[in-house]
Amino acid sequence: MKKQVSMLLATTIVLLGAAGCGNSSQKSSSSSSKSSAATSSKSVSSSTSANKMNFDQITNGDYTTLQGNWKEVGYAAKGSDENQLTAGSSDSLTVSADQIKNGDMSVEGNKLTDTNGSHGLKFSTKDNILTAELRDADTASINWTVTFYPKGTFNKFTTDNGSVGNKQNLIVIWTSNNSYEEVFAEDSTSNSSASSSSTSQNSTNKSATSSTKTSSSADIDLTQLTSNNFASLVGTWKNPSDGQTIVVTSKTTTPPAGSSYAASVGAVISGQDQDGYPTVITSGSTQDGYMMGSYGTFNPDVSEGSGLQPISIIPKGVKAGSTDDSDSSKARLIMGGGQSGYQSQAYYKE
Repeated sequence: MKKQVSMLLATTIVLLGAAGCGNSSQKSSSSSSKSSAATSSKSVSSSTSANKMNFDQITNGDYTTLQGNWKEVGYAAKGSDENQLTAGSSDSLTVSADQIKNGDMSVEGNKLTDTNGSHGLKFSTKDNILTAELRDADTASINWTVTFYPKGTFNKFTTDNGSVGNKQNLIVIWTSNNSYEEVFAEDSTSNSSASSSSTSQNSTNKSATSSTKTSSSADIDLTQLTSNNFASLVGTWKNPSDGQTIVVTSKTTTPPAGSSYAASVGAVISGQDQDGYPTVITSGSTQDGYMMGSYGTFNPDVSEGSGLQPISIIPKGVKAGSTDDSDSSKARLIMGGGQSGYQSQAYYKE
C-alpha cells in the first residue's frame, strides 16, 4: 500500500513539473512575440515618420524630415499662370539639418537671408500646407515665401507633361523678383532615415562644391550663348579693381509683350532689380572670338535702347582688340564693352 502511494505521488510530481515547463515555455513564447511585435512596430513607425514633413520641427529650424534629394520640376515667371509650370530649369535646392538653401537665399530657423540681409519669418498652416512669409514683406526690397506641401496634399501645379501630382513632398519658393516661382519635389528614392539622408546630403553638397569649382574654372561657351543658353555664365563674377561682384543666376526672363528689345531672353542677375525689373545679361553678335552682349533691364518705360548697355563677353585666350589690357588668361565680362576701358571694367569668374 505504501509502495502504491509513493508511486502515485511521484507520478503527480512529474505531471506537475511538465505542466510548469509548458506554461513557462508559453510565457517565454508570448514574451518573445510581444518583443518582436513591439520592435517591428517601432521600426515601421520610425520609417513612416521619416518620410513625412514635421511642421513643428520645420518652424523651429529642424529640417531633418526634409533631408534628401530635391529636384526642380518646373518654374513660372512674371506674366504667366503660377500653377502652369515650365519644365527644364536646373536650379538647385539643398537641405541640411539646419538650413534650406536656394541660390543666394537661405532659410535658417525663423529667418530668411538673401542678398539684402536677414528677414524674420512668420508661419501659417492651411489645408495641411505650411507657408513661411517675411515679417517685413511690406518694406523688403525683394519679397519671398517658402511653402511646404507634404506628400498626399492637393496642389494645382501642372507642367507640359501633365499634373505634378501629390506622390512626393513639395517645396515651393516664390520671390517678387520677376514674380519667379520654383517648385521642387523630393526624390522618391531618397533615403527614408534622417541619418542616411544626412549622409546623402553631405555627398550632394560635396558634389555641388566640386561642380562649382569645375564651373568656375570652365570657359565661356559662345556656341551655347548664341542659342541663349547661359549655363557658362552662371556664377559669381568679381571686378578686382573695385571689389564689385555680379551674380549670374540660372534664371532667365523675357521682355514684356509689345516692347522693342532686340534680345528675346536674358539671364537674371541676382539682387539688382531696377524699378521692379531684374537686371539681365543677354547674348548678342560674335566678332573676333568674343560676343558683344547687353546688360541692363527690359523696362518698357525707359526710352528705346537705354535700358540695356553693351557688355563684352570674352572667353579666355581672346583679346578684344589692341587696347584690351584685361587678363586674357581668364574668361571675363567687360562692362560698357570697353568704352570706358578694359582692365578697370573687367569681371572675372570666381
